[in-house]
Amino acid sequence: ISVHLARCPNLLNVDRERMIDVAWDEDSQITRSVKIMVVCRNEKGMLAVLTGNIHDSDANISNAEIKTIPDNRSLCTFEVEVRDIKHLKTIIDSLSKIKRVQKVKRVKGKVPFSYESAF
Repeated sequence: ISVHLARCPNLLNVDRERMIDVAWDEDSQITRSVKIMVVCRNEKGMLAVLTGNIHDSDANISNAEIKTIPDNRSLCTFEVEVRDIKHLKTIIDSLSKIKRVQKVKRVKGKVPFSYESAF
């Protein structure tokens, strides 16, 4: 069994009779791993602000990668454990409100290695 997004290009060649719709179980207490990319100013203490914000949103960070990119910015990739889509949206909205954060985006699939390919 493979699960794909509805807009996944791999579904173009799949027999429609072999497909079924799936969705997250809204009542489940299971967490799911989601990747979030953040572009922010490369400043002292910024990582602490970002990770503190994720913590305050009641999410666990299972992986993090920080890269310096042009124009004194950082490209931060966090893998966070979320309960559901609402929880994910809360985290993204909260990160977006941080001063010096320029962009926040959920990443599906392979993580891009540059700012240009990320956004």
